[in-house]
Amino acid sequence: MKLLKLCMVLVGVLLILPFASAAVITVNPVNATSNQIFFEQTAQYQISITNTGDTDRLFTWQSNPVEWMIDSSASGIVPAGEQRIFPLHIRPRPSNFKQPGFYVIPLTFTSQSETFTSQANLRILSTDHPSFSYTPSVALGASISQPVNPSELASVQVQLRNRNRFFFENATLVIDGTHFSSTESLTLGELEERGLEFRFSMANDVPPGSYPLVVQFVYDGRTISEEQRIYDVGSFSRVSRDTRSDSSWFRTVTVHEVTNDGNILKDATINLDVSFFNSLFTSLDIQANAKERVSRGVYTLDLDPQEVAVITVVQNYRAIPIIFIAVILGVLAYFKFRSPIVLQKQTIVTGRDQEGISEMRVRIFIRNRTAKSFFNVRVLDKAPSIAQVLVKEALGVLEPSDIIRSEKKGTVVKWDFETLESYEERIVTYTIKARLKIIGTIGLPPVQMKFEDVKGNQFTTSSGKAVIGAKN
Repeated sequence: MKLLKLCMVLVGVLLILPFASAAVITVNPVNATSNQIFFEQTAQYQISITNTGDTDRLFTWQSNPVEWMIDSSASGIVPAGEQRIFPLHIRPRPSNFKQPGFYVIPLTFTSQSETFTSQANLRILSTDHPSFSYTPSVALGASISQPVNPSELASVQVQLRNRNRFFFENATLVIDGTHFSSTESLTLGELEERGLEFRFSMANDVPPGSYPLVVQFVYDGRTISEEQRIYDVGSFSRVSRDTRSDSSWFRTVTVHEVTNDGNILKDATINLDVSFFNSLFTSLDIQANAKERVSRGVYTLDLDPQEVAVITVVQNYRAIPIIFIAVILGVLAYFKFRSPIVLQKQTIVTGRDQEGISEMRVRIFIRNRTAKSFFNVRVLDKAPSIAQVLVKEALGVLEPSDIIRSEKKGTVVKWDFETLESYEERIVTYTIKARLKIIGTIGLPPVQMKFEDVKGNQFTTSSGKAVIGAKN
């Protein structure tokens, strides 16, 4: 009896494990009887780890010798400057039955981020008394494909092994990653071993880096086993392009969408292949955070992760048919609405000396350029008041039908024709004698002509201005 009490005192003492300057670790039984086991039962402890370093560390632990098995998680991440509590469930292997007695099991701790190894001694009392409660035990292992590409499915493998004759019904497997998670219901038979794989999709813009992964086996509201891992997300970039066009009546709108499906910055070169002629009718709009023009139709885009650049190219050739149609309509309108009579007025100097021009001849050219005949034709011309109109008879020259002189308004010369046949040409002339010598140039007013078609419709046309003194 005294020996049993002495053992109880020894197992109740705290086990303190300092890690030099890296960490401080203590191991305690969960309660006064949690380190007293019967047959295949599991002793339960709590591991307290304080990370005194300045970086996050992953700590692992294992029992020695191998006759003892750790049913709980054998590793854990402790952030810099923080303390974490981890459960420790340990029991003898089924093939190595332990007789009742007092056992000391070395427990070894290591850290990946700092090279060191330390040990603590666990004190377990094995008894033949069957009054202790039965504790479920499941070995849990987890791994993840490395490195993880966010554009692909992340594969998480889980290995489960039921270490005793206990049937787990409606158990829960919890997978918790920084960028994915899942809760799965499952059953695990007595001494059953199972391997499971789960695939998770991630956002393509997950930044490269290292992230924690925690896998837990939960039964009846308790965490039976837990495993912690770190997975790395790699850098990748992939540019996808999508083009669509819409055309209607000499106008084409082409939209290019360039997407960076990666998680890092990516440069993309866009060659629109626009010739010089097509560039005259092309407008371009680029919606991107950063762009640079390399040459005609060639641009470089700096795309952030998951950025979509939209390039809109509008080729509008509508001006060509519009101009062509306008020219045709203009020509048709010209031929339709132009005067059927060609009327021209010219001057020929017939008298000139050093003091200036004293006399000139005015010639009026009349031509019917249509196949129609016109009637009641009247030609009216006006000479300035500083000039005297002289009509000289000549063979083949039609004399004016009337000459009206006015001191203020000048002289009006009038010719009348009954008919102007189709394509007929006529010339009328008269002579102007200046009362004063003309130095330089003087403009003469245009000739006016009135006529009727066969239906009696009246028309009026006029010539351009003539100039006295211009070189002929």
